[in-house]
Amino acid sequence: MLHRLGRLAASLAVVALPAVAHAEDVEKKFRIGLSAGFYNTQDEIRSPSANTLTLTDADDQPVAVIIDPRNDNAAIGDLTIEPGFRGTLSGSYGFNRFFVLEGSVGYQKSDVGDIEVQAWFNRRVLEESEEYHFDVFPVAAGTMTQIPIQLTALARFRPKANLNPYLGGGVGYTVVGFDASPELDQLSIRMDRAVGGLAPLSNSINGAVAPSVPGTNELRDLSGAHVEAHDTFEWHLAGGMEYTIRRKWTAFLDARYIFASRSFSIGFNGGQSLGLTVPQRTEHIDTAFALQAYGPFYLPAEGLVDAGHIGPLPGSPPTTDCSNPANFRLCGFVFEPDGDTDPGMYYVQGGTIKYGGVSLQIGVRYTF
Repeated sequence: MLHRLGRLAASLAVVALPAVAHAEDVEKKFRIGLSAGFYNTQDEIRSPSANTLTLTDADDQPVAVIIDPRNDNAAIGDLTIEPGFRGTLSGSYGFNRFFVLEGSVGYQKSDVGDIEVQAWFNRRVLEESEEYHFDVFPVAAGTMTQIPIQLTALARFRPKANLNPYLGGGVGYTVVGFDASPELDQLSIRMDRAVGGLAPLSNSINGAVAPSVPGTNELRDLSGAHVEAHDTFEWHLAGGMEYTIRRKWTAFLDARYIFASRSFSIGFNGGQSLGLTVPQRTEHIDTAFALQAYGPFYLPAEGLVDAGHIGPLPGSPPTTDCSNPANFRLCGFVFEPDGDTDPGMYYVQGGTIKYGGVSLQIGVRYTF
């Protein structure tokens, strides 16, 4: 998208060259502008699937390693507010030929990435080298609407030149709306219906970990998703250039960096995530990090995703009765959805995303 905007700006300038007569005078005049571009949020919720906690003794020698057991494939995608098209309407007044005060309002609607859900299902068949295996099930979060309202002071550096760069800064307020996806609603409903408990990880100097099934007295009712998409105050820095294409008309390229005071957040089961994440750090064995229990949640009855069922494994007779204990070795978890959610170990990753980011706009202004 950035390359397309750059080509469009260059085309506007080249086409307009023969029509240029004089630089546009803005002193004591009002102008309106219309622009289009995109806004790219800079923050994201990174997957903790590759995290490792190393515990050391008094001599700073490693004595235990706890590795987050999730599938590292989840690390290739992060939960963020996706870049989206933004249209902006602006009005400005030139106090003199150097200083302009601009007010603007924009509109943007964009997706909010995928929530990371990972599960290790009961009776899942493992490779010989595996002690555990979590599978990744991304869940679309939803869509976010942003309406930024900004007041910006701009300083023009070459007011008599056709090509006029400018810098500025200002403040604003962004109205935020969020619509959860049907997939997130379904995940939340399933979590509300589920019962589960923390499955603590074991640790080893070799880094091998495995969740431990909690006792019946440790199982609790779970609660679904909670989302906070507050409106936010912001301040911003602006820079760009405008080019006079004909009398009263200018084309412009505008870039802004926005700093927001609040964040978007999504959480599960009354906290940030379902499951306690292993932190990426090194700590002494006698700290609270060593005593903390990390791990997924074990859901013994109703799970959060429908991925398959217990059935005959490949190579076993398809008529094998898997309810018969005598056929235990012939049966396992088969990835064929059957309409029922699947019990097992679950992680659901939430977190917070700052609204701040970069805006790039191309448009035209008209002087009255």
